[in-house]
Amino acid sequence: MTIEIYEATLKHDTGTTMLRVISLSGKQGAIQQITTVEGCPECAIVDIVEIFNDTRQQDMKAKTIEEAKELAKGKSLKKSTRTKQYILSTAIVQSIST
Repeated sequence: MTIEIYEATLKHDTGTTMLRVISLSGKQGAIQQITTVEGCPECAIVDIVEIFNDTRQQDMKAKTIEEAKELAKGKSLKKSTRTKQYILSTAIVQSIST
């Protein structure tokens, strides 16, 4: 069983929303989680892309802790204007609520 992370773009009546989905059952499981939680049809998902570990590691270009803090601060300021929501795996959410 592998944990896969997907980033999806949804189109709503009010605009677009980006979601990060953690799935244990692949791309189709991530799509099912989104449609269930958001209550939207599958056609509302404009794009869904798997985020690989290599991609996340390439974002970290700092060689020292100080550089990493500065880069992280800059990125957090850029991302504060975008809306991101995080959806946990349905199994994890169910285990937390019970």
